[in-house]
Amino acid sequence: STRGRSGAGTLVGQGAQDARERQPPRSGPGAALRAAALQGAALAITLGVFGGAMLADLPSASPWPWALVHGLLAALLAGLAGERGGRLAMHGLFLPAALAGAGLPVPSGVWLVAAGLIALTSHNALRERVPLFLTSGAARRRLIELLPADRPIRFVDAGCGVGGVVVDVVRERPTLACVGLETAWLPWLVARLRCAGSPNSARVLRRDLWDYPLGQVDLLYAYLSPVPMERLWAKACAEMRPGSMVGSNTFAVPGATAEVCLTVDDLTGSVLRVDRIPDPGA
Repeated sequence: STRGRSGAGTLVGQGAQDARERQPPRSGPGAALRAAALQGAALAITLGVFGGAMLADLPSASPWPWALVHGLLAALLAGLAGERGGRLAMHGLFLPAALAGAGLPVPSGVWLVAAGLIALTSHNALRERVPLFLTSGAARRRLIELLPADRPIRFVDAGCGVGGVVVDVVRERPTLACVGLETAWLPWLVARLRCAGSPNSARVLRRDLWDYPLGQVDLLYAYLSPVPMERLWAKACAEMRPGSMVGSNTFAVPGATAEVCLTVDDLTGSVLRVDRIPDPGA
């Protein structure tokens, strides 16, 4: 256990010291409820203004003015609630974009193509209850800042999607091994092609996390969903060395106290957490 601590105890680099901000999460189920509440409040105000316009016999044939009013109100309320950047724009553009999309003619073949893409990218979502989440470029950069630059590590991305994290890790940090695990066919194929020109330490396997041994892994990274996090943590604690790390994006490990918790300034307000595997003998 002493070797485990000395080997992996310094896994979180100097960037982690600057990251102990423990900012409140801006994504996940709580953020979704917050966004719905902001949109609902904007809609309620818009309907009130619309009712007043109807009583005053003001022209209201087109829905566009009201969609724009709603967008402005939603952006204003989101700004007052502390949202910034892309999330602020999302609140303002949500209803106008939905209205624009509703008026577009959609050929019937589009739905067949969409169904095929869903099958290729998320056919395992119903069984595993893990949709395809992609780690943003900003989150990848912050994650890499937490990795040591002075020694190679063994890194595994559980559910690597199209391989963005794996490609960036092997490019920016020395690795003894860097493995991406993915079971959906299309993301796996894209990730394999992206890693074709990477060093030999980068591999993408079409393999289930639950069948993959973690005994030699220094850092396991996961951007999954709330559903498998407890099981993932149990597997990690059973197989990984004490002092090695589990990094998670947005979805926390139940019952674990994160050593690092930082909010990323990206479109979804990703929250990166790093949990250390405890030493049962300590």
